[in-house]
Amino acid sequence: MLLSDAPRDVTIDHNTIIQGASGGIIKIANGVTARLTLTNNLAGHGDYGIIGRDRGVGNDSIAAYLPGAVITHNVLAGGKASAYPAGNLFPSLEEFRSQFVDVAARDCRLTPASAWLHAASDGRALGADLTQLAPYIPARAHRR
Repeated sequence: MLLSDAPRDVTIDHNTIIQGASGGIIKIANGVTARLTLTNNLAGHGDYGIIGRDRGVGNDSIAAYLPGAVITHNVLAGGKASAYPAGNLFPSLEEFRSQFVDVAARDCRLTPASAWLHAASDGRALGADLTQLAPYIPARAHRR
């Protein structure tokens, strides 16, 4: 997500973000964002996680660009807990991927044994409710 020109009242809640290499989750180009809420998400941290222009990763950027933000009950895989507000989880990327049924087959539902099934601030599973989506069916190659 790119934040620019001081948006306000931004809520990012219950998302599952599975990606390869990435620059991060939130990049802030300019302007202070009032009342950002980032809760109950599952994502890889990427290179910079939450980063603002000319600031450091995590808390430094949050203090400068997202004052008063609510950032809790998120999984930021591969990130460092010391760089972020308390109340978030920072598993390794391997542990992150092991919580899903089959990432390689694009089945990103949490496994029945996942500790994240009831870890959201509202008692539900962290991330998106993927049970509401139709299963992924790869496109078949056209035959000539």
